Amino acid sequence: MIKIKRGKNSKGTIENPRKKTLSIPLQKSNNLKALLEIIDLLRDKKKGCAWDLKQTIETLKNPLVEEVFEVAQAIESGDESKISEELGDLLFVTLMMMHIADQDKIIQFSSSVNTIVEKLKRRHPHIFGGLKVSSSDEILKNWEKIKRAEKKNNDTYSVLADIPRSMPALLRINRFFNKLDRLGELSKKNTERNKSQNALQKSINNKNKGNAAEKKYTAALYRLSLSAFKDKVNLEDILHKVIEKEILKRGDLR
Repeated sequence: MIKIKRGKNSKGTIENPRKKTLSIPLQKSNNLKALLEIIDLLRDKKKGCAWDLKQTIETLKNPLVEEVFEVAQAIESGDESKISEELGDLLFVTLMMMHIADQDKIIQFSSSVNTIVEKLKRRHPHIFGGLKVSSSDEILKNWEKIKRAEKKNNDTYSVLADIPRSMPALLRINRFFNKLDRLGELSKKNTERNKSQNALQKSINNKNKGNAAEKKYTAALYRLSLSAFKDKVNLEDILHKVIEKEILKRGDLR
């Protein structure tokens, strides 16, 4: 259950360490409460929906991914009503998964919410603490330092290994370069960077012995992806645009 403190202005308040008040309009808190109550009802063993009762976090994994893509498509369309609808759908699936995981004793709903609240406070010391920062780049690099410090006692943690394998490859390699950049790896001297890239390429080539074509495209894709990252170009978006253009050109194909 989400508890909201009522202030003189009939708003829910959340206090941060700086003693400032962040307000949640009462209407928003009531709407969220209504959504949570609907999810409770859908999952009620006596009065609930047969389809919703059959769902697990596993069965909702793909729908969650689909909702994310639908949100992205709505944003690209610029249709505000569609954006609102798709964000609502994504919120519903997310909260439904949290509710199911709580019912199945996988997580505690309240603990999951508290975890992200505390994480956001820790990783925004320039908001909730006294840290001074001069740019968004500095904020991102500091975020990565804090994250690494949080994981220092985890022997299996790797700053690069936590990039999801399920991400589309072009997005994944962009995330890979982002991580390296935040760690300062991409700003090292050219000789060091080239040495690292040559070692990576040698490793890739060793795995692909006998496949000359694959070696050629592996090297080309890596160089192109790195160049696009430096130029702040999203290859995933570009490829989608190219595909859409070519589909339109061939719209009369039957």
